[in-house]
Amino acid sequence: DIWEDFESNGTGTGLVGKYGWAIGPIGTITVSRPAPPNDSWDTVGVIRMSSGAGATDGGSIRLGSGGAALALGPPPAGVQFAVRVSNSGAVTTNNTTWFGLVSLPVLAPTTAAALSFIGIRSLSAGSTVNYFGVVKNGAASETTRDLGVLANVTWRVPGFRVTATGIQFQLDGVDVGTEVT
Repeated sequence: DIWEDFESNGTGTGLVGKYGWAIGPIGTITVSRPAPPNDSWDTVGVIRMSSGAGATDGGSIRLGSGGAALALGPPPAGVQFAVRVSNSGAVTTNNTTWFGLVSLPVLAPTTAAALSFIGIRSLSAGSTVNYFGVVKNGAASETTRDLGVLANVTWRVPGFRVTATGIQFQLDGVDVGTEVT
């Protein structure tokens, strides 16, 4: 089991958390760890990533230097993945967000990208969009499930679980849509 709260180790780029996750820039990025308010647990362990003005600016938080997880084949039944996330400010109308298992973590798993990806994605270009569950196996070959909520400032916990026959996407711990087989 891996459970990470990102409360230990350094700030900014470099290694964070008890497992030594690498924060790596893609283009221009600013990384910070906001101090939580004294009356709320909302931002404890939060890592804030702010991108530059470039269309492909961003960052990744990953274990290891590459996407070795998907090189080993699909994850076995019983694997669960979830991230607590909030997009802030103007990024909700011109932003690409993704998290999950990806074959090459330094590229965005867009529809056209030749990557393998199991996870959550929002692709916004001038308007707000929902979070989608995505199972992707190569360029332009993907299956999506709309999670039914905007990728906005509201804290959400999207994720997935691997069943005996496929991938079941979830939102706040509740199954959403049909299983991707």
